[in-house]
Amino acid sequence: MKRVLEVIVLLVAILFLGYATRQYVYQNGLKERGVFLFRPTSVSEGVNLYASTRTPVALLVDNEGKVLHKWNGKNHSGRGWHNVELTSSGDLFAITTDVAIEKLDAKSEVVWRVNGGFHHDLDIDQKGDIVALSRREEKVTYSKGTIRILNDYISFINADGKIETELSVYSIAKHLVPVDRINLAIEWVDKVQPNVIENDTPGEIFHTNSIEFIRQEIPGFAKAGDLLLCFRDLDRVVVIDPVSRKLVWEWGDGQLDRPHHPTLLKNGNLLIFDNGERRGYSRVIELDPRTNKIDWEYLGDPPESFFSFKRGGSQRLQNGNTLITLGEPGIVMEVTPAKEIVWEFRNPMGFWSGKGRDKVWQRDTIYRMTRVPDSFLDALR
Repeated sequence: MKRVLEVIVLLVAILFLGYATRQYVYQNGLKERGVFLFRPTSVSEGVNLYASTRTPVALLVDNEGKVLHKWNGKNHSGRGWHNVELTSSGDLFAITTDVAIEKLDAKSEVVWRVNGGFHHDLDIDQKGDIVALSRREEKVTYSKGTIRILNDYISFINADGKIETELSVYSIAKHLVPVDRINLAIEWVDKVQPNVIENDTPGEIFHTNSIEFIRQEIPGFAKAGDLLLCFRDLDRVVVIDPVSRKLVWEWGDGQLDRPHHPTLLKNGNLLIFDNGERRGYSRVIELDPRTNKIDWEYLGDPPESFFSFKRGGSQRLQNGNTLITLGEPGIVMEVTPAKEIVWEFRNPMGFWSGKGRDKVWQRDTIYRMTRVPDSFLDALR
């Protein structure tokens, strides 16, 4: 039996390490850069914010692909900005994975920096206070004793960059973790990573990848002040009450496949990017959380033509269209409610991979693109 468990752990190691290192390569990517499709009369207004994950650079581009503003960070760690958020006052918040969150002004000067295991996502309320995801290795209790895991935390940071409170995701949501997932984590930590637990491994139980303030009360679902999160490795979207420190809603088990970026829409529905790593194609769904009914779904034709096995996001735009980020191939598209593609952007940033005749242009990944109002430019001038 012990030998069987060791074999299982090794197979899972291969799966997870492969997941962490796989990348998409496009033979003709060098010719397919910038705005690839643009139908002006159908596209929603605004400008587009994004960062390439390999470099500490953020860009604001118009719908024709022209760069309107650029932020340059100092690459202290040799890593790029995983995700960026922009406020109407011109402040840029940048996450360098497992290193820091920085607040920068329009001239790329660092206003403040808070170091820590921050990752994936943050949100800013009207007062300028921030909620962000962080993680650290620690021992936690379960039914049979203790286990060492890489645990996610919800970090509350004030407008001056000081951490005020942290909530343990495991303490709030441990009842969602199945026994076999705990057993796998134990085997992994004991046999494969006894010293340091890395992310994207079985030792990271939740892999929380999205967080958002809920800003309106939705009877039968959530109230203002609650938090909307996504647990990729549990295939769950959840709502947490930060005051009671309780999980008040969850959905996705048996429905979602390694999802990202749930957002609350004005009509009370949720927009979710469902990666579909195991099934081999992605989709974007609009879910009514009061009935758990899917009201709208976007798929590729054929389904396999629309796929990002990790990363990705979706945003409902002012005109009713949906902006979709296919993170791994570095492609962003805008689709109408009738599912017509009216805008497509392909990341112009990338690098050469391979040698000789095997040398190909590899497009950088984009964790998430966000369309913001044109008025955001006023604070940057």
